[in-house]
Amino acid sequence: MIQDIFPRKLDNQYKHVKPCAGSNLLVFNQKGAMLSRVEDGRILFPVLAEGEEYDLVYLFSLDDAAYFLVRDEYEKDGYEYRTIRELRDEATGAEVFAAFTAYHLWRWYEDNRFCGRCGGVLKDHSVERAR
Repeated sequence: MIQDIFPRKLDNQYKHVKPCAGSNLLVFNQKGAMLSRVEDGRILFPVLAEGEEYDLVYLFSLDDAAYFLVRDEYEKDGYEYRTIRELRDEATGAEVFAAFTAYHLWRWYEDNRFCGRCGGVLKDHSVERAR
């Protein structure tokens, strides 16, 4: 629950933010498993390296750290795909809440790719989280 991450603050309002080196990358496979690793009960996400460029969309911030959904193919040594349930069982803390929030937003982006009337491909809105 959101109160469990206090005093940290999650802000899931959409912002047109550009990623920078060190931004957290949230990567899902087709089954909804998340690329991550767990150390000492904490989830670690891959981070954007200097000079890397991917198709990214801003999801949220946790305190001052921005989290971006990677829409390209992405792999990183030392990280593996885990289901949300596995992450919940292996880790604690605000990062678990971040993982669940990211999963729900990823699912929304996946489920809303096409127009329900004409079947055309939807495009991201530039000002709000809408298609």
